[in-house]
Amino acid sequence: MELVPDGAARWRMRGSAPRRSIFSLVALLFLALRLVPLQPAMPDSALDPSWQWALNAAVADDMSFGRDLVFTGGPASSVVTTMYHPSTYIWTVGLSLLLAIVMWAALRMTCNEERWLHAAVATTLLAGLPEREGLLLVAPLLAVMGLANALARESRRQNVLWLIAVALVISVMVVVKGSMLVLALTAYAASFFLCLKRGRLPVISLALPPLLVAVLWLLLGQRLQSLPSFAGAEVELASGYTDAMSLGDPWSALPAFLLLGIAGLAMCAGFARIRGIGGIGSVILAMVAAATVATGVKQGFVRADEHLLIAFSALLGIGIAALAVSHRNVRTSAGAALLIVLAVVCVEFGAGALTLILPAHQLEGVESADAAVRRAVGALPSLSTQYNSAVASISQDVSLPALAGTVDIYSYNQADVLSRSLNWSPRPVFQSYSAYSVELAERNRAHLSGGAAPEWVIFAPQAIDDRYPSAEDGPSWVELLRRYEPSTFAGDKVILHRRPAQPAALPPPSGRGTEARLGQRVDLSPSSGLQFVTFEIDPSTLGLAALTLYKSQPLRLTVWTADGVDHTYRLPLGMARAGFLLSPMTSTASEFGSLYGNPSDCETPSRTVVALKVDSTNLLWNSIYRFAVSPIVSPPM
Repeated sequence: MELVPDGAARWRMRGSAPRRSIFSLVALLFLALRLVPLQPAMPDSALDPSWQWALNAAVADDMSFGRDLVFTGGPASSVVTTMYHPSTYIWTVGLSLLLAIVMWAALRMTCNEERWLHAAVATTLLAGLPEREGLLLVAPLLAVMGLANALARESRRQNVLWLIAVALVISVMVVVKGSMLVLALTAYAASFFLCLKRGRLPVISLALPPLLVAVLWLLLGQRLQSLPSFAGAEVELASGYTDAMSLGDPWSALPAFLLLGIAGLAMCAGFARIRGIGGIGSVILAMVAAATVATGVKQGFVRADEHLLIAFSALLGIGIAALAVSHRNVRTSAGAALLIVLAVVCVEFGAGALTLILPAHQLEGVESADAAVRRAVGALPSLSTQYNSAVASISQDVSLPALAGTVDIYSYNQADVLSRSLNWSPRPVFQSYSAYSVELAERNRAHLSGGAAPEWVIFAPQAIDDRYPSAEDGPSWVELLRRYEPSTFAGDKVILHRRPAQPAALPPPSGRGTEARLGQRVDLSPSSGLQFVTFEIDPSTLGLAALTLYKSQPLRLTVWTADGVDHTYRLPLGMARAGFLLSPMTSTASEFGSLYGNPSDCETPSRTVVALKVDSTNLLWNSIYRFAVSPIVSPPM
């Protein structure tokens, strides 16, 4: 290997062809080991492992995504989560390997033989990014970059191959996770306009991605007619996600959000100056890069927890790729942007956090390969044995009886049902904290009143993020009270059985609306029994913009109980509009069970709500709102 002159003041690296190939293949190996989960995650009983396992189980049970199931993950969600299931693992491996090969090939082609070492180093660094999902967000950008480079050449064969590669990446993004739909659509539009501008295969670029999406959807066991429902459900989930799921003070995190956004956009400039790709092609690439920045940064800052690693990984991935492929005149700006990202990490989390986010996690892939080798020689149990052991371990800790008939569980902990091999028959939004819009909550309520309702419901209020205890799946509580009755208690859960005689459908909750101001305490009219509340609250114009581009200050609900104690909770907007049980306050399974008895049994001073107040930042929310309180009438036991 040696440095040879290339023009007056430029130098390039030259190595023998075998050496270049070895370096390139080693880089591919690192990236493949990082993306292909050779040591996948195993089932667990916590919140996230429950939905990850449940999505795999839904594929195995031929459930229809978008109709039977509505969630942010798709039928190939294990490509992101790496959760093992015997029915889906082969797809996880195959699709992950496909993405690794496309990303590697895109860098290798764009850097070409002259800068082969840039491509090898960049691929190896991508393999070291700390968060898998952030790395996956970069895949559509690199695929489109490979296509742009191929279109700049005269080879029709390369053009067709890269159109197929882009279409495959788009199809994987669609079936993996709803948040990646934006990038899939961006890559789809970019590939079409690139082909249209070059006058090469525009019709194929328009038809091929939808075709491959449909084929992959069918191969994953889904019905083709459910694909539009899935897309619509993902849009609905995305529209309410920011308000319902955001964490942290938006004002304190705003400087870091803006700095990272600006740094990311500066990195995008690197894709606007790639040798061999024309001006319009570079502009299109920069736009895809900008969409990747926006998706990654917002996804990280909405939750502002470990999701921040997604943002940092996506930004680092974009920066690494930009440094490898961009013209040397813009590498300085891309490098400076990367330094800004690292500086933000130091300021926000301390210098120690750099060891977490630096692209130096290649060893994780090597360790997974080592585990695979040891499984192959019998030194470790097989994946199926590990899976069965994990399921048995969960089952031992679950105190659920055998239940004959279909079963659903509220609010989450689907692992409890799956580990006991019960006949899981979920509501559409199968984890209640995600039913955060009127439409999603109504889907779950209608499910309980329809023919597909489960015979048994295992119930425990499990509100997350300090929400009002009964706000999640609020309308479904009414149906549970009317259509089910307590059978027994199992640990911290109450087991409900469907009543033999089903009551008639209820009209929508009604009650005289009360107008109030944010921050105003409102005393409620004295009443007995169960009280259901709905709110009409709207964000201001600025608040709507904040929800779209970043996140807003959440609403807070304070209630006063008859014993004079005040309680403050977070109030997601969609759940406030859908409505929920306001009084008596109910936060445990035993308290929920008491709602079926004599009303006086649960109308204790510590649970009876006598006043309420909704508060937030007036700048982001309309100061005037309305609420209505109405009684819940359930059949006698």
